[in-house]
Amino acid sequence: MPQSIARSDFHAEQLELACLRALAAGKIDEAFRNIDRRCRISPLPRAHHFVLRAETLSRMGDGKGAMADITHALELAPEDIQANRRMLLWADGAAQRTAAKTLIARDPDPAVLTDAMNVLHRSGARALASLRVFDDVIAGWSAWDGPGAIELTLSGDPELKLTIPAGDSHPLAGSKFNHIASIELDRPRSRVIQGVSLARAGKMFYSLLTQPNDPTRDAPPTTGPTELDPLAELDALIAFTPGAHTVTVIVPVYRDFEATRNCLESLKRNVVGNRNRRAIVIDDASPEPEIKQYLTTLAKTSNFTILTNTTNLGFVGAVNR
Repeated sequence: MPQSIARSDFHAEQLELACLRALAAGKIDEAFRNIDRRCRISPLPRAHHFVLRAETLSRMGDGKGAMADITHALELAPEDIQANRRMLLWADGAAQRTAAKTLIARDPDPAVLTDAMNVLHRSGARALASLRVFDDVIAGWSAWDGPGAIELTLSGDPELKLTIPAGDSHPLAGSKFNHIASIELDRPRSRVIQGVSLARAGKMFYSLLTQPNDPTRDAPPTTGPTELDPLAELDALIAFTPGAHTVTVIVPVYRDFEATRNCLESLKRNVVGNRNRRAIVIDDASPEPEIKQYLTTLAKTSNFTILTNTTNLGFVGAVNR
């Protein structure tokens, strides 16, 4: 690394540390001077730098400037927890609801989650959930209003249906929702994509898709990598569904350029040249330039449509936009 670049990186780091020390000491003006300088020099500032500057501006009484910095931080990193926490506190309307949804999906702090749940409850939500899917387990929680339990459905291979009653106690029981329950179940092994959904009174309010967690089960021996045809089952659906003409696959993308490219290249081989297949790829406000450049090229491919979200909506929001 050239010495000048090393000095620049060191100086930038020292400015950030000086800001943190000044904040801890209650020296807000000094904290602002340091972080404001950091936001104006190389290397390019990241989301948390703008969050720090927003915090100092807020403590100085500049709410408008603080909100501008938080908005910019979320443009750089839509899922940043600290930025979303401040947006939840400082904003209202759609921006506050978006922050609440992001925090419910990612923040582990019960107090923050309770505030986020109450924001969505005030806006009319009567059921919500936060689930994480791992290779061996599906875990999380759900909150809802109204009588009765909720139903969890795992579709794919195998298929499961479970009734989930309200829990007796839960760290999030203080929210405005009537009921809340923890969710944890062993995830069965599957070679196909699985869908997880939650329903209240027969109406689905949460869903997600998961990648196969057992790609080699029952597979014949092979000397090289095998490729799963993501549309093999759709051929049968077209063939045996009267009046069916076109199948549209919707794919939101956000991070991990290599995985995104591999997935879409596989999809392209199954879509291009087949009049019964169409793909809609949604750039869900990806922060990765490589993904955006790849999608620009992909937009020229027949049977592919590229849509772009200005803010990150998550899987369900992107699919239902």
